[in-house]
Amino acid sequence: MPLSEHVLFLDRNFGRYQVANALRSAGLTVEVHYDHYPEAETGELDDRRWIREITANGWVILTRNGQIRHNPLERAEFISAGARVFNIRNGNATADEVRHCLQLAEREIERVLASHRGPFIVGVSMHGKLTFIDAPPN
Repeated sequence: MPLSEHVLFLDRNFGRYQVANALRSAGLTVEVHYDHYPEAETGELDDRRWIREITANGWVILTRNGQIRHNPLERAEFISAGARVFNIRNGNATADEVRHCLQLAEREIERVLASHRGPFIVGVSMHGKLTFIDAPPN
């Protein structure tokens, strides 16, 4: 299935507009964290709630959490929910850089999504290279 047929859920690390608009202009279907969970702006949202709900929707989670490798509790939450997570490795990347990196990685992301139901967390370098952080590569 092409990446454009998946729903990409941008977590709050991406903000509201710039990255979402850049990805939409590339033909991707994007949902933004704050559109579904406005209470996240005040810090009153339990991550376990949104992770489970978004995973239950069948959406792919896109984050740019630079600490994900070093936070076993957060990683465990994604894994226990069965989430499919792609982590952009540069937290300071501009919207156009994020779009470009996903375009470079698009075919590999499609292969991962086709061959692994989840859970998994995959790092995406700015050059489009994928690295499993948690789960597969079996």
